[in-house]
Amino acid sequence: MALLPLDAGQIIEKEVLAACRLYKVEQQAARKVFTELWAAFPDLDEALNAGKDPCRLAAYKQFVKKARKQIYYQLRRYKGDSDSFARLCELLRQNAGKSPDSGPVAQIVEQLLAAHVSTAERTPYYKDFYSSLFAAAGPPKSILDIGCGLHPLSYPFFAEQGKELSIYIAVDKDPQVIEVLKVFSGFVRPATLVPVCADLEKDAWEEIMPPGTARLELALALKLVPVLKRQQPQALASLAKAPAEKMLVTASCQSMTKNRQIVRREKKALADFASLACKTPQAPFEIENEFGFFL
Repeated sequence: MALLPLDAGQIIEKEVLAACRLYKVEQQAARKVFTELWAAFPDLDEALNAGKDPCRLAAYKQFVKKARKQIYYQLRRYKGDSDSFARLCELLRQNAGKSPDSGPVAQIVEQLLAAHVSTAERTPYYKDFYSSLFAAAGPPKSILDIGCGLHPLSYPFFAEQGKELSIYIAVDKDPQVIEVLKVFSGFVRPATLVPVCADLEKDAWEEIMPPGTARLELALALKLVPVLKRQQPQALASLAKAPAEKMLVTASCQSMTKNRQIVRREKKALADFASLACKTPQAPFEIENEFGFFL
């Protein structure tokens, strides 16, 4: 008969090591997630106190699943810690009034893009991304960026093509992301950048959109659909009703956690969403690490 784990710490450490093999996460960060979440499953401590193996409980499987899901979500949000993210935001605020093309502001923006996983993996391909976007849809006059992360920081507001844009509405449920975009909005011209903190699963479009906003020309759902399918499937119906004439949906070519190709799975997620939205995929969109289509 196998020996029982001695305590919760040993059990957690076993799962931390397993998570680090599965995901590109530091042990300290994984340990924090598992340790904090353990308290939400009192049945596990009760089993230990009774001399039983908590790893055999259904609650244990839920504990591990929830912890790994939380780690995965955190990986999608940031590469660095939130303190460095907040520091960069404050630096951006301190440079208010300076030209957005100036060295300090441009460097801070570059560091912020590198601090967010989704934008960091696209950084080497931004030239291709916007070339493909404008070739397929033209420089839009209005944009609704859903689940935007820090992607609006990359938009060529100050280039010739950016002058076509009048309004860019950036929606994300992460308050820290929205705070950065609010600071950055002071640099944007001639367009207006409007950051909105909202959750598609909880907030209706009537609540999300600024009062008096008409239907926008282009919605961006960049690498969002597969994430919602895994984490907030009920939000997909709301995404399908986005108030825009056209929508670009994309997915990643490679997992952000394990070094393996995930194209087949991501393609299915996009195809399922197109069916949900009752729309036929139009022009395909593809750069080296990202693919999708317009709806």
